[in-house]
Amino acid sequence: MTKETAAFFVTVMKYLKSNGTPIPQNDVWIAAGVLETGSVLLTRDAHFQLIPMIRVCG
Repeated sequence: MTKETAAFFVTVMKYLKSNGTPIPQNDVWIAAGVLETGSVLLTRDAHFQLIPMIRVCG
């Protein structure tokens, strides 16, 4: 976990809150890590479809 990860966490949380689509905090941390590394997330968890700034495959 880095300061950059925490900054992405805040960005995702604000986005989800402003859209009225909260998801579990653990999933927000995963999304923050994906954003920080520029990775593609392989998952079937529909929560991640609510975060358009990450790339999801699954």
